[in-house]
This record gives sequence, structure tokens and C-alpha cells, in this order.
Amino acid sequence: RHRAIVGVNSLVPLMDGWGVVMEYVDGVDLSSCIKAGPIPVAAVLEVIEEVSGALNAAYTANSPNQKEPLRLIHRDIKPSNIRVTSQGEVKLLDFGVAHAEFAGKEAEESSEFVMGSTRYMAPERRRGWETHQGDVYALGLVLANALTRKRFPEPPEREQDHARFLGTVLETVRKALASSESAEVRAAASQIRILLLEMLAYEPMDRPDAHSIERRIRKTRKELPAPWL
Repeated sequence: RHRAIVGVNSLVPLMDGWGVVMEYVDGVDLSSCIKAGPIPVAAVLEVIEEVSGALNAAYTANSPNQKEPLRLIHRDIKPSNIRVTSQGEVKLLDFGVAHAEFAGKEAEESSEFVMGSTRYMAPERRRGWETHQGDVYALGLVLANALTRKRFPEPPEREQDHARFLGTVLETVRKALASSESAEVRAAASQIRILLLEMLAYEPMDRPDAHSIERRIRKTRKELPAPWL
């Protein structure tokens, strides 16, 4: 359980399987917010900070009655799976294709069948390599999407193609932040772009973990003007 993760109320038997009864989250998803109009940069960072905290909790929290962490990976981070309530809360939804490793549960990885949305998919995930850093990569693209209101093409699998893709994303973000009327936003632009550069690194080991992202974004957004969520 985490404030930014949709809550599970119970499990119920359904035919030959089980159904998950989740809390109802009254609000709008981030993709609708992006389409509606520009979102204040501070509010965008607040959303990403909350989702980073959720991803960190899912990956590092101990499994029930066990001492080792769940190592839960969401695998489908995208704007439509992030909901903002009228009270300004952020909820990460849809763990339907999540992947975990804990006692009695082995990781199942296959290069033949990859779960999730390809538009936000890290290059290594196309090869069946599932890591926490894959969620970080997807969240980086969500951040770029929310800052620019631009939909980027699917990330390429080859490293030489990915370098051009990353350059396009960073330049689009640079232009969006440079056009801000807020001097504080323009001053924070380099910090945001450096973080994005790291989150969208081609190699998973070159990306920060979600906990580091949460802390860095909190520090940056405190320097920005309201409005907040």
C-alpha cells in the first residue's frame, strides 16, 4: 500500500480464477490533462515525484511474511495509467502486467512476448530484459510528454538510432522550457534536462533508480512557483 498506488480492497473468486477489487479513484488521467492544455511545470514535476515514490515502494517494499523485497516492476508506465484526483492526489493505476520476484515466484522473461505500451518502452525491454530501470525510462518519456505536450515516436532498439531519438526529445524539452514566462522555470531547465538525459539513457545501468529521481525532483520543484496540484 502506498498513497500513490491504487489500493486493493479484496480478492474475490470468479469462475476458475480470482478478481481484484480495487479502490475507485475519482479524477482524470494524465493523458487527458496533457490534451486539455499546458500543465504548470511545478505540477508536472509533482506528478513525476509521486509516481517515482510509488515505483520505489513497489520495487523495494518487503513481500508479506518475507524479508526480501518484492522487486515489483510495473511494465506499463504511461500517461493514461496515471490519475490525478480533484484533491490533487496522484495514483498509479493498472498493475495488470506487473512482474515481481519473491520467494516461490520466479521471473519469467521472454524475448518473444513483451508486455506494455511500445511508445514508452525502454530498448532493452524489446529484447525481454525486465528491470526496474525500464520503468524509470518509461517515466522519463512521460515527463517529456507532459512538459512538451508532444507525442514522441517509439524508442528505437538500436543504440545508434536511440542517440538521435534522445537528441530529439531533449531538444523539444529545451524549447518548451525556454519559452516559459517563469524565470524560475528557465533557471531550472538545465537540471530537468540533465535528469531526463539520465532517465532516458540507453543502458539500464546508467539510469538512476526511482528513489533518486523522487529526491532530485523534490529539490528542483521546490524552487519553482505555484500552482501546485
